[in-house]
Amino acid sequence: MRLSACVGVVAWLAIGASSARADVTAKLDLDDDGTADTLLLARGRLWVDGKPGLGELRFAAGGAERLAVHPGHAGLVVVETGGQLALVGVRPRLEILWQGPSVLGDGDYRQGLDLADEGALRYVIAPFARCDDSPARWLLHGWDPGARKFRPAAVTRGAGTALAARPIGTPPSSLGWSWIGASSRQGATSPEAIGAPTELGDGKPETAWRPSGDGRGASVVARGLRVGVSSLELVAAPGTRLPRVVNVVLAPGARFTFSRGDDARAVRLSLPAPVDTDCVELEVVEPSGPVALAEVRIGSSLDGPDGLARLVAEVVDPESGSRGDHAAEVAVQAGAGAPLGQALAQATDRRVRRRIVTALLGRVTDEVRSALARALAAGTPEVAEVLRVAGAHPDRRESVGAIARAVLGDP
Repeated sequence: MRLSACVGVVAWLAIGASSARADVTAKLDLDDDGTADTLLLARGRLWVDGKPGLGELRFAAGGAERLAVHPGHAGLVVVETGGQLALVGVRPRLEILWQGPSVLGDGDYRQGLDLADEGALRYVIAPFARCDDSPARWLLHGWDPGARKFRPAAVTRGAGTALAARPIGTPPSSLGWSWIGASSRQGATSPEAIGAPTELGDGKPETAWRPSGDGRGASVVARGLRVGVSSLELVAAPGTRLPRVVNVVLAPGARFTFSRGDDARAVRLSLPAPVDTDCVELEVVEPSGPVALAEVRIGSSLDGPDGLARLVAEVVDPESGSRGDHAAEVAVQAGAGAPLGQALAQATDRRVRRRIVTALLGRVTDEVRSALARALAAGTPEVAEVLRVAGAHPDRRESVGAIARAVLGDP
């Protein structure tokens, strides 16, 4: 069986209307006669033009209709129509091998089905992009033609700049970073069950992110302020070993492949030079047993002596938008209540004052209370009003951040 020479390596073909008779077509040589046959999909009906003996398939109609083929897997076709995805075998007759919905649950997640070099891949589309801007794919499964079913699969990206892992030094702070997503989790069969891998930043060696299988191809993504990232520090859970090889992806074109030479439970991955980014992704390339990562700490320009000053500068910039809001929250968590209180007393822009008050009241410590008192003495009206509302609801002090937003309104 051969594909027409015009088909690309991975291609969705003829999306949209191509004629009154059919919306989508694909060219396949189904009977090895050297001539490409035409596979057609229209209003939920799939058939081969001029060859009724190969049968036809019926799907629910409606919405976009697509066909996908791949030159390395000429016996398979991916069909999307009527909110359904299907993997179809084309020899000796058209046959549905697998079928499922393109939208999962209440619509929060979408399911994907592709033909790639590795074969047919089914996955859940994550609600965030990877650091190289490629789609994040959860719960990856590959088609096993012998068993005629999908099985958990591992696919890694190509290697980046080769570097060696080193012994750990002074632990970086991970200031401003949050781990937001993972490709899999041991025992999880739905995207909701995977959740965010918060274990990687909780400072507790007894908690760990454990991907499914042996971890090969699994990845985690962190987002934060755009800063110069200089290193990562990996710590294995007790009784486990770190992967032998990992990829660190920071942006399109910024991929680094680290290898370790011993069985150390903690290593530092130092970059040749800081990379300015707001995204950090760690991908397991070669495990050395089941993966269990207790901590992944991120070193950046915020770890330097002027790190807090950089944060405060972002906070007081009226044009920093959501970056400034996040910087204010990070600065409070880092113990910068005093300089924020000083900045609040000096701020003239209402957006900046609102941002600082909301962040300060979201974490009421003795230092924050002192900072607010100084700002109140300076006559900042937002502080007085928020404190009045918070004082009137002592049972809601744990929600003073929400109170601040309610009083100050949306930015």
